[in-house]
Amino acid sequence: MRQVVRWLLAAGLLISLLGFVSQPWWLELFGHARVSYLVFGLCLLPLVRERVAALLWICALVVNLACVGPLYFGGSRGSANAKLVLCNALAANRSPERVRDFLLSEQADVVVLLEVTPALVETLAPVLQQYPGQMLRPRLDNFGMALLSRKPLQREELLEDEGMPFMLADTEVAGHPLHLIGAHPVPPLGAKWARLRNEQVVRLGAHLRECSRPFALLGDLNNTPWSPSLAPLRGPAVTARAGFGVQSTWPTVFPAFLRIAIDQCFVSPGMRVVDCHAGPAVGSDHFPLVIGVAL
Repeated sequence: MRQVVRWLLAAGLLISLLGFVSQPWWLELFGHARVSYLVFGLCLLPLVRERVAALLWICALVVNLACVGPLYFGGSRGSANAKLVLCNALAANRSPERVRDFLLSEQADVVVLLEVTPALVETLAPVLQQYPGQMLRPRLDNFGMALLSRKPLQREELLEDEGMPFMLADTEVAGHPLHLIGAHPVPPLGAKWARLRNEQVVRLGAHLRECSRPFALLGDLNNTPWSPSLAPLRGPAVTARAGFGVQSTWPTVFPAFLRIAIDQCFVSPGMRVVDCHAGPAVGSDHFPLVIGVAL
């Protein structure tokens, strides 16, 4: 039994370390499930009875806590005067009215919707009536998108990167200007798509560095907050999760400790985020992300 525990802990430590490596592309995938590694490590704790096993356990624990732990510190407290929502609606959603009802109940100031189809746009008619600022790009595949604001949009820009849309616009939230970016890079399904996703993230990071006004980037980035390929965003922006925990959003069919946090909100460093939590199930394979800010 001691030897089995040693091998399990050694494997856990190796997998945890491999998640810090982004080349070749598939090594980074090991880093997404750090919450799961922590849970499994705690389950093995009663079996750790000798020095080598204890050392391996501590190392694996420290490696994963170094990624997950910072998300539980920092952040701001207070009352929100604006709300942002990111919702991957799932193109194949069989209950699109759940997306509609969720958005009607949240009454967010800004909404970024992903996997928007023409059928979903029809279902969302009561929601769209509440948002004078609209950018709609429905598609029949998984990369339709919509950006909604309760105030008119200005400087609207729709960028196409290898067929993937990125939405940019300025609006006003709680009486303050806000630059919005909606994004949905491709998932890393193979070396080509992983490279394309990383290039798209680099372009997003460059845009944020050049942005001189408050901003919020919302999107399914197909990456977790601690992933090395998200480094271009962590310089000019901060994750809205800071102080509010991991808030894993995908896939909904898994229990919380097996889900991963691939739906992201990054904001300009001066913006006060006072709430960030995963929303309810809306018929998608993603839970929405709800962010409260004080501007």
